[in-house]
Amino acid sequence: MKVKFLILYSWWVRTITFFLPEVPIVQSFRGWLYSFGMKQCGKRFRVSYNVMINHLETLSVGDNVYFACGTVVTGGGNVFVGTDTLIGPYVLLASSKHVFHKKNFLGGYEHGEIVIEEGCWIGGHATLIMGTHIHSSSVVGAGSVCNRDYIDSGVLIGGMPATVIKRLAL
Repeated sequence: MKVKFLILYSWWVRTITFFLPEVPIVQSFRGWLYSFGMKQCGKRFRVSYNVMINHLETLSVGDNVYFACGTVVTGGGNVFVGTDTLIGPYVLLASSKHVFHKKNFLGGYEHGEIVIEEGCWIGGHATLIMGTHIHSSSVVGAGSVCNRDYIDSGVLIGGMPATVIKRLAL
């Protein structure tokens, strides 16, 4: 019952704040409204317009986190977003996948987790699927598809499927 309520609550937050101007105070207000249903929420969580969070109960964010417009958080697995992290526009965080059963994909779901550590920047239109772990101070390039643990911190990750491109000078 709680999951169904949180889905309706997330839709309600998205609907009532849709027509408000896109200014930092409204983004903070959206983040504050979402925080009531989240697993954990730090200070200064800002959410831009047209963001869809389907499973609030599995989302944990640190301090000073920003979700840009069109970001989608879906799936029943845990999603952790570390402190001082920027999620670019139209990013997809999918923490579950369909299970193939007999001749179709209607056999249920397999859940995993997505971990984005502190100080990361996820570029626009990137996709992070279950099992992804982005270590601290890393950058994920726009349009990348991430699907595993990228072991090093402070790296540039990009491509489809994403690989470590280079070490960043921090």
